[in-house]
Amino acid sequence: MSDTLSVSPRENGPETSLENPATLSASASGRAPSARRASSWRTGWLLLSAITVFSLLIHFWGLSRFNGLVFDEVFFPKYAQNHIENAPYFDGHPPLGKMLIAVGMRASVLTGQLGVDANNEIGTPYPAWAYRWIDALAGALLPLVFAGIVWQLCRRWRPTLLAALLVSLDGLFLVEARYGLINIFLMFFGLLGHYLFLCALNTGRPVRHYVLILLAGTSLGAAIAVKWSGVAFLAVPWGLWLLAWLQKLWFGWIRQRRHAHTHSQSAHHHAEVETHPLQKSTRLGIWTMLLALLVVPLVVYVLQWQPYLRVNNTNFMDIHRQMLAFHEGVKDGPSEHPYCSRWSTWPVMERPVSYLFTARSPQDLNPTAPPPPDAPQGITHVVHAMGNPALWWFAVPAVLAATALALRGGFLASIGLAQSLPHRRRGRLRFSLPALPRKRSPLSATSWTAIYLSAGYVVSLLPWIGITRCSFIYHYMPSVAFGFVACAFGIDRLMADASRGARAAGLCVLLLIVAAFFYWLPLFLGLEISMDDWYARMWFKSWI
Repeated sequence: MSDTLSVSPRENGPETSLENPATLSASASGRAPSARRASSWRTGWLLLSAITVFSLLIHFWGLSRFNGLVFDEVFFPKYAQNHIENAPYFDGHPPLGKMLIAVGMRASVLTGQLGVDANNEIGTPYPAWAYRWIDALAGALLPLVFAGIVWQLCRRWRPTLLAALLVSLDGLFLVEARYGLINIFLMFFGLLGHYLFLCALNTGRPVRHYVLILLAGTSLGAAIAVKWSGVAFLAVPWGLWLLAWLQKLWFGWIRQRRHAHTHSQSAHHHAEVETHPLQKSTRLGIWTMLLALLVVPLVVYVLQWQPYLRVNNTNFMDIHRQMLAFHEGVKDGPSEHPYCSRWSTWPVMERPVSYLFTARSPQDLNPTAPPPPDAPQGITHVVHAMGNPALWWFAVPAVLAATALALRGGFLASIGLAQSLPHRRRGRLRFSLPALPRKRSPLSATSWTAIYLSAGYVVSLLPWIGITRCSFIYHYMPSVAFGFVACAFGIDRLMADASRGARAAGLCVLLLIVAAFFYWLPLFLGLEISMDDWYARMWFKSWI
């Protein structure tokens, strides 16, 4: 397996418009193709910029609304302060997430409170935004990461913009990014690693290729350094690399056994799919993969432990034994936590998590305390960690469709379709026919994208199937992220269809997702809401 790199004369691939390429070629505008491409790029970047600005606004607006500790903020900002003070502590997760929160808290010392009252909930006065803004920044930039991944997969603006928009319209991602928690760091580094990996495969410049693949390993190592479940993000590139090599070896063996005509036909198909970045992963040899996607992540993971090990006066193996014992000791069911949920309930969002439910004013220092006697009746503030229902439910059929496309591509590549032979019969005697020859097609670009999405979804969900400890719906975030991308491709497919009904269906799906986001937005941002309106949004008893 060699590390040779072919240089493409057009590194960034074909440029296409916001519409289907067929629509572009059939355009009657009369403008030159280069002018249309330039217009498409301007429009695309303008819309992507607008989505990014929207994401920044909803992540940072009212970031200090609850000037206290919400949900697991009772742990992570306190651990971050321990990092600042070099004080020992124990947590069941690696320390990188808390170190990032500590960076935000240190920055607040330099900038001051920015007009926000400080609270003393973690033992040292801080404004609430101090231990939240790093999370908010990571969450606000996630649409750009999603857009980058889709762009590297297909080089088309519409699915790229749809993916960026959909993630900015999800409630669980928004809630996780507006508080001092660590799940959003897992998502950011894991998906950024995939983006850098795809960039490395798409580039035709050798030096840039190796720099990007090393950066991809660094980012994937950082994901594992936030939570052990980040290993799933690392496993996906390894699996796809192995699949690309198996296909190359398989079709190389087939070409040796076929006649010249079949050989040339197979070579033609193979060259056709070489433009997809995942097919290009055969450029990576085993030593490059071991260095970039094994040694580098391991080094990142080990190095981020060093400050913690020194402060806690322990060693690498002992702390991992303690962490493993901690997770094995966590029980399951309502006795452990009222919002525990099984992995099988996550796709339908059966059991979201209530992070905050209070009738106190958002400016109170401790929003989780009982409300004062003079609190207005029937008015409450709720922070509900739930996804956008329309987006999550549409993501399920989108993932199933991607899985079907992936299986179909795998069938055609491995077994293929039997070529028809004339039926041979003489009187009542039937000739025995030889084994039917097979016509196999290498994985197409659509198949590779479908395999990436379905593999990402399944690999991220698979470890939780055998886990018996209490788990929560936010553990589904790595899987549902691939569901968002699958949904973006599905909406794009409908909008590109020649049928007016299909285009209308795609638009309706998108509008339903947008409407659902704004309908449940008060629960995502913790806005003031009446009890009647809250109950109206609790569609199922299990949501309460």
